[in-house]
Amino acid sequence: MIIDFHTHTFPDKIAAKALRGLSETANGVLPHTDGTEAGLRASMRENGIDYSVVMPVATAAHQVEGINNNAIAVNGTDGLWSFGAMHYEYTDYQKELRRIKDAGLKGIKLHHDYMQLRFDDRRSIEIMQEAFRLGLLVLIHAGNDPVSPDVHYCTPKMIHDVLPELQKNLLIASHYGGLMNMDEVEEYLMGEDIYIDTSMAHHYYGLERLRNILTHHPSDRILFGSDSPWENQGTSLRLLKSMSLSDELIRKITWDNPARLLGISRKI
Repeated sequence: MIIDFHTHTFPDKIAAKALRGLSETANGVLPHTDGTEAGLRASMRENGIDYSVVMPVATAAHQVEGINNNAIAVNGTDGLWSFGAMHYEYTDYQKELRRIKDAGLKGIKLHHDYMQLRFDDRRSIEIMQEAFRLGLLVLIHAGNDPVSPDVHYCTPKMIHDVLPELQKNLLIASHYGGLMNMDEVEEYLMGEDIYIDTSMAHHYYGLERLRNILTHHPSDRILFGSDSPWENQGTSLRLLKSMSLSDELIRKITWDNPARLLGISRKI
């Protein structure tokens, strides 16, 4: 049983356009699905993934409700779970977070680079604190991002410095805790009581360095993630299994930990 905790989809009518734009932003990185929910499900069947968690991104406040409507409709259907989205300019975020919670979503995704807001900004912290008060998980894009090559909005050091104000067991820092910023991950986050996921970082670092992080981080705070469609789910899983990790750690990363966060014990 495998759970991919970090994937993306787009509505059918805008998926192709969205992928083209994002690919250009990411210096020509090509997607591995067509970006639709059907495309993700096909990838799951092909690569032996039992569940995928969709992480939508709101790049503007007016998108929040529509994104969350779709997330609520998708959540729990045919192997897909979905987080909600939030943007710091969405004024009634407390009400929308409550709606997300009441609808059964497990958390929200925040992408500070696309919001152009520092992780340690009070507006960011207050949204996360309200989500945590409701028992919602928060997955953040951690580290650098091609959309903002010169300004880094969510570095591992920022995360470390703000941790005392946050609920650590509900915060997930994607990309091993810091995309393209493993020096700070090793200095500030490795070994901390915070969730990380395994998405995409092998494009920038050797597997031995990533293995070192996985073996020195709390074993119950690591989640398997591919960042599909930007990485093939099967490739991500094979790379994880090639790191000479123990069978127990592989099971924790790919099933035990994500299943605990989602509240599932078997395939439904």
